[in-house]
Amino acid sequence: MQTALRAQTALRAGVRPQVSRRSVVVRAAADRPTWYPGAEPPSYLDGSLPGDYGFDPLRLGANPESLKWFREGELTNGRWAMAAAAGILFTDLVGLPKFWLAGAEVRRLGPAGFGPTRPWLRVHSAIQATG
Repeated sequence: MQTALRAQTALRAGVRPQVSRRSVVVRAAADRPTWYPGAEPPSYLDGSLPGDYGFDPLRLGANPESLKWFREGELTNGRWAMAAAAGILFTDLVGLPKFWLAGAEVRRLGPAGFGPTRPWLRVHSAIQATG
């Protein structure tokens, strides 16, 4: 509590307080929520990453180098998911067909009677009929 008051006083005075990141990580690891109440998180998951609830049954996060790659992969997947959600909203606003009906409609490509999406099937049938 006193630390928070000191930080507020320092911010009002225009001075930026120096806080050690290590002390924050240790405190977060001591009283942080875990994936299962009463579960003991592995030693390499110290609570410094967002969403770290100590769940790693395959021990994938034991290697700090691979943990960086996994973190970046999660960020990339999240960005793609946000872009997909924006695309869904865009199609609704513009009035395009619903995304869940994308494969339900049969659309003809090319000249009439050329088949919905498999023109090679019509060509193959024509070759068999003449040959």
